[in-house]
Amino acid sequence: MNRMKKQTALLILLALTVGMLTGASAAKLDRFEYVIASGTVAAAAFENVTAPFSGTLLPFDWEAGDRVSEGETLFRTRTLTLRAPAAGTVTAVFAGEGENAEGAMSRFGALAAIEHEYGYLINASAGSAYNKSKNRELHIGETLYFRSTAEGREEGSGTVISVTGENYTVEIREGSFNTRETLSLYRTDDYAAADKVGSGTVIRRDPLTVTGGGRILKVYVKPGDTVAADEPMFEMMSADAEPESGDGIASPCDGVLTAVAVQPGQQVWKGALLCRVSRTDRLEVVAELDEMDLGKIQIGSVCPVVLDMDEDTVMQGRVTEISALGFARQNAAWFRVHLALEGAADLPLGASASVYLPK
Repeated sequence: MNRMKKQTALLILLALTVGMLTGASAAKLDRFEYVIASGTVAAAAFENVTAPFSGTLLPFDWEAGDRVSEGETLFRTRTLTLRAPAAGTVTAVFAGEGENAEGAMSRFGALAAIEHEYGYLINASAGSAYNKSKNRELHIGETLYFRSTAEGREEGSGTVISVTGENYTVEIREGSFNTRETLSLYRTDDYAAADKVGSGTVIRRDPLTVTGGGRILKVYVKPGDTVAADEPMFEMMSADAEPESGDGIASPCDGVLTAVAVQPGQQVWKGALLCRVSRTDRLEVVAELDEMDLGKIQIGSVCPVVLDMDEDTVMQGRVTEISALGFARQNAAWFRVHLALEGAADLPLGASASVYLPK
């Protein structure tokens, strides 16, 4: 900031349109002797943006000096997606958007339930396989064919999903069978005795459950929906989020970012400072006065203000604060004075200004 300049017998005869920034009519400044104090444009108010809940910040490219608008998303937090563990039909959803998952988990043990797409299994053994070593060696993923030993000989097919020694489990893909029904299993669909790989009993498959913790941001399914394996069912965020919270954190006002306190990918806790938005609808000039000139103004005094970037426009600055603590410079004490720019908005913060004090 330039040192305050004393100028006497200064002729300021400017044809100005004060109304551009102050709403006043055009006016001319008469001949005065002025003391000119150097200052800079600053925001008279700011808003701190804090983390509304704990989480990890997604990538962003904001930096100090960027302009932002009220409601504009500044940050997003990483969410956790709970997905369907297997294909099937959703039979129950125990929690809704905005709810804390803890409640549903404590009451039902799950957030949702799914009936398998293929709801029946065969618990089988190769103990009754045809006497060939290859018929006692089952492989996960291979297709088997089976039929009932009861009257009617219902036939079907399925896939081996687990093998433990001579015991194995088959997921029934085709065919309709009753639980506890006994089936003979084969490697071919002509059911030749030489291809028999054992026998087993039909059981009903246990339903699947979807579990998780935190606050539920979104629910993607409802009872009766069919889902594919790995299809999203719930979007979760931190448990300390409020029910109305979303994954985006918005600017509370129009302004300029004067501080960004976090980095992309950083984990933050609820209440942590993320950034500061200096408001551009409430501007002031902060000037520095020599102690000898403090008597020329008081709280409420109105002084002409001219920006170095626009010397043809005069604004009005009303003194709102005079620092009670000075600082030393060149064997003198100096004091900071704040002047609200009446009617001014959206000026560049940090712009140089001159404040005209009556002599």
